Amino acid sequence: MKFGEVEEITTKDKDFEKYVGLGAVRLLAVNPDKEEFEALLNRPWNEETTYLSLHDGVKVRRLDFIVETVDNDVNGGIKMRDRLMIFLREEHVMSKDGKKVQVIDEYGETQYVLPENAEAGHFITMEDKGNFVVPPFRKAYRNEDRLVKLLKAFLGIPRVFNYNKDKQIFEVIDNPQKALLSLDTKKYFTEDVTDIRNLIGQYFDRYFKLMFTVTRDGNGNLYQSFWLDEPMSHRANKNVATSIYRKILRSQAAGYNTNIVAEDGPLKVFNPTPTNYTPPTNTVLL
Repeated sequence: MKFGEVEEITTKDKDFEKYVGLGAVRLLAVNPDKEEFEALLNRPWNEETTYLSLHDGVKVRRLDFIVETVDNDVNGGIKMRDRLMIFLREEHVMSKDGKKVQVIDEYGETQYVLPENAEAGHFITMEDKGNFVVPPFRKAYRNEDRLVKLLKAFLGIPRVFNYNKDKQIFEVIDNPQKALLSLDTKKYFTEDVTDIRNLIGQYFDRYFKLMFTVTRDGNGNLYQSFWLDEPMSHRANKNVATSIYRKILRSQAAGYNTNIVAEDGPLKVFNPTPTNYTPPTNTVLL
């Protein structure tokens, strides 16, 4: 794992309360064993739990992050611990039309490019040229972008691009080394995630922010969930959270993420809708 400058800081369980809104959390652990899991969450361990499995011939690395709210004004005194899950799949991600493949660079930025550019690791055709990734890059694994975004928010590592309002373009920052976060993701499909576990231990006191959401399954059951498309650094304010909330609403208006309940504002207890609620049939999971 390579990463840049770390910024200094100056459940399908109906009996558990669920929360929505902007919350500040820290990471306690990743992929805990039975003893650690039960000690952290005070829940029984599922004996069938496996962090590396095979689904439809594809290796899947499951990452269970244990998160805890911190003593922060944005949390309104709410104290909770829960599990945040990311499923890495050992497969590459194609665009909807199947013509391009997702690539990721050393800064965690992603873009869909033509296969010849993806294979080369840099732009050999100009069709994909743009300020979205910085060569060299490689093909990304499914959900790798979510893992990188989560870790960058946790560490407070900036994006490699800044928006130039005068030119109306994104430009690489003056010292791009500060924005590094490059994972050896391929090894997670054969080895443990020891480097991520060590990282959490090294920066145990850091916190970052997430939009807490609630997910309904097809049977109307409620789960605590988190909006992982845009985790935020500890510096994110309510305006950033409102912007993300509006993106969620726009995605739902377009027919995506319709099983997700999100609310603007600081973290608060979720109040379920009436029992006559009918879950959407076109469920799209986060």
